[in-house]
Amino acid sequence: MSEAALILLVVAGVVWFIGRQVLPQRVSRGTLVLLPLGLVYLAARAVPAHVPTAQIIELFASLAVSVACGLLQARLTRVFADETGTWWMQGGLAYLLSWAVFLGARLALRLLAEGPAGVWGAGLQASLWITCLDLGVAGGVRSAATYLRHPQIGAAVARG
Repeated sequence: MSEAALILLVVAGVVWFIGRQVLPQRVSRGTLVLLPLGLVYLAARAVPAHVPTAQIIELFASLAVSVACGLLQARLTRVFADETGTWWMQGGLAYLLSWAVFLGARLALRLLAEGPAGVWGAGLQASLWITCLDLGVAGGVRSAATYLRHPQIGAAVARG
């Protein structure tokens, strides 16, 4: 797969995932547990044998942003039960804006770490593992914080 195709695939996946969060979605194990774990797993498998110092610095800074974003998104996520007792989650405009800030911060950190060539050029594919890790961590933190705020969703997650 070419680098351009991979980038388009990742961008399409991120846009789809973020857009889905604005609509009400049933609380499920897949969204709250499996997706973040899957992204962390993909990132772990893609870590290069040698990680340059600039990427290590970028990694720690972006993980801090991911944790902050996950905590903010948990506060912005509306959790509610319908009349049948089914639990739902829904983001809103502020939630979308938090993703825009997250992605902007991710690009800014990449620019600081690698310069323009790293953001738009040959270094981009090498940093996709950090982006997958960031998305997994943000999603995992959001899930954990949402559960802590709404422990009643635990049964829905346990059922799958």
